[in-house]
Amino acid sequence: MPHYQNCSCSPCHALSQVEKRLAEAKALVEHLTLETYRLKSTVNMAHDPLISCLPQELASRIFTFCISPFANQRLAPSRVRDRSYSTVGTLTLVCNVWKNIAWSTPQLWNVFAIELRSYEYASILQLSETYLKRSGALPLAIRIDIHEDEDLSQFPSAAFYPMFDSLNVHSHRWHTLALHIPFSLTSRLRGCPSSETPRLQNLILRKIGRPSGPRSSLGFGSSDPQLRPSTVEMSGLYLKAIQIDWSHATHVNVVSLSIDECLELLRLAPILQEFEIKFVIDDNVSLETQSLPLTHHSLKKWDFHSRPSSSILCDYLTLPKLESLTIYGDGPYPSVERLLRRSSCPLSYFGLGDAGGDDLGLIPLFRAMPHLEHFYLEDLDAGDIPNLCTLMASTAAFLAGSDKTTLFLPRLKIVEYFRCPNIPWATIPSWFPPTEKNPDTLYRPLSTVDIYIHAPPTMMHDYAIDRDTIPDLMEVVHRGFDFIIRNTYYDDEDEESDFIEDSRQYHNFQEMSVH
Repeated sequence: MPHYQNCSCSPCHALSQVEKRLAEAKALVEHLTLETYRLKSTVNMAHDPLISCLPQELASRIFTFCISPFANQRLAPSRVRDRSYSTVGTLTLVCNVWKNIAWSTPQLWNVFAIELRSYEYASILQLSETYLKRSGALPLAIRIDIHEDEDLSQFPSAAFYPMFDSLNVHSHRWHTLALHIPFSLTSRLRGCPSSETPRLQNLILRKIGRPSGPRSSLGFGSSDPQLRPSTVEMSGLYLKAIQIDWSHATHVNVVSLSIDECLELLRLAPILQEFEIKFVIDDNVSLETQSLPLTHHSLKKWDFHSRPSSSILCDYLTLPKLESLTIYGDGPYPSVERLLRRSSCPLSYFGLGDAGGDDLGLIPLFRAMPHLEHFYLEDLDAGDIPNLCTLMASTAAFLAGSDKTTLFLPRLKIVEYFRCPNIPWATIPSWFPPTEKNPDTLYRPLSTVDIYIHAPPTMMHDYAIDRDTIPDLMEVVHRGFDFIIRNTYYDDEDEESDFIEDSRQYHNFQEMSVH
């Protein structure tokens, strides 16, 4: 007790009275604040003539429209983040009627995102328990991140173990699981044996931090895999560290795998349809796995960033169902050609980017794609592009009854060039079918050509389409083909320009300058 409260002098007595009045005022403010909340809830209820009068089942259904639909979607991490507590929390704060409806609507609680902060672990544990409890028996979509300001060396992982243990109890309800957390927590999620069939469809693992144990003993899942996701995205983990049943996987996206791991993954995932890998690394290539050589009968789409060692992978694979192939980087194009010829696959889409050289072998590569309908070339500084364009012009027509497997791109419909120099503009009009067609002649069904170039206005003398070719290109446009050449020099997409028109204006300006 302060000494002045026992003192009878006038100043001390006055101070005691002021402090008493101040305490009374604080109590009054607290009381009025609570009364304000109560009155606001009453006001909101009075001004809500609809929800409070509806059957609870219908009101719950209306509330679910505040949240993105869950049903059987491939929920990406960003969509899981959209379903944050703020939306549900807002509904619970309107009035008691709304709060009770929200609390008893499981569809509002089965998708959630949690950001781990070391100083908020108690409230985070409570929040996760609230979601798990109020979501009933519905499938769960969960995203867990660690706050970007956290120091991993000081992060108290053990404080969050109870939350992960609770999540494990509900592992049979996991539908989408997206994790971007320290390794010590990634390995904590192992699931629990259950008599119920696991629901996990989408697994996204973005591990941060470095493991300290053997490469095969640390990771996600259990030694007796119960989880059978159809979509898997992962980075920073070895294949052997992902203890799941791969037999149901149809879509896999990984940042990096060794050649051995790629082949082992394809062996473990017999119904895989789409496989994207950013980096194929040649880390201790042993080629001693039982998946060599491997014929995969389901893979339809394969995207990868190539390295020289990728040729080993291509030479050991046969992909008879492959329909789409995208390669980035200077790669093993002869081995890709051998893969395509060996597979006899119905490849209809091919993309190639970020490569360069005097001769990439584009023409032999395209000759191995008789079913190709669409190709996309990006940032390709290849010396054989002029030869490719010239060949496309000279092979646009062929005699009826010809064996299309021996022709050059006889089914091609769509061509896209993005920032690829060395295109001979004069060849382009001959890519398209002529106006007057010979009845004994078939023509390549090309209908769409999009070309994007990067031409600074100050260098139009090097980039401009030659004057004599411009009318022929304009004729292609007038005939109704989907054809345009865009200048993407400007960063703002709205400032893209029609490069045919830019070239025409450039030549007109040059003529005016001469005169």
